[in-house]
Amino acid sequence: MLTLEQYAEKRQARYDRLVAAANKAQSESVARRAAGDRVFDMINGQPLLVDHYSYRSDLRRRERASNNLRKGYELYQKAESLRMSAKASQNSTAIFSDDPQATDKLTDKIAALEAKQELMKATNKAIKKNDRAALVALGYTDEEATDWLTKPMPFVRGLGYPAYAITNNGANIRRLKERAQQVERKQAMEDKTEEIGEIRIEYTPSENRIRIFYPGRVDLETYKLLKQHGYRVLRTEGEGAFSAYYNANALWFIRTHIKKES
Repeated sequence: MLTLEQYAEKRQARYDRLVAAANKAQSESVARRAAGDRVFDMINGQPLLVDHYSYRSDLRRRERASNNLRKGYELYQKAESLRMSAKASQNSTAIFSDDPQATDKLTDKIAALEAKQELMKATNKAIKKNDRAALVALGYTDEEATDWLTKPMPFVRGLGYPAYAITNNGANIRRLKERAQQVERKQAMEDKTEEIGEIRIEYTPSENRIRIFYPGRVDLETYKLLKQHGYRVLRTEGEGAFSAYYNANALWFIRTHIKKES
């Protein structure tokens, strides 16, 4: 399992990669747009001369300039998207399986949802009995208690929490409990490396990753199969390196397309 320091470094590395990619796309965008602008500035509104000997070359030059402007705008959009992703990666409150504190965070989240579940049920019970004192005892102010007893929630028929809100919250509790068990099992598993012929496979359930290292570039059919099973190119490791989340889909690819063919 990753240490807190290693996990923090991993998140920072992802942020740095996104920022670097955004800066690269921004630089390419500026260069492309500048190239297109230079051409149209030189033309200065001059129409194409259909009967002139320079017509074809002028047409191609204008097309290249238009392509540069279009590509420059696309790269600008890409840069903005990457910057948003970088910002989101630092501000995200999502709980990732390779976070060494994932189980504790999930436990805290489950506890908060369970408290909410009990509050919703107790609130509805007090409303059904028209019991103002019970509502105040739950922590509501006198004004809030009056509202609960007299005003329905927006877009809801009847007083109190709607049944679907309690049902959905209960489903979220069950889902998070199952996920917490899965994370705990994964982080307790031993990381291992397996070699099948010339292919090296790194199983790192503690990081929620599987990495496959081929001896070189894979053929198109294998690449498509890898993508279908959740693998993405691991560019930091060179050609033939792929990474996926540690899940049944990724493991199924190894069993059916690597071990079966070896």
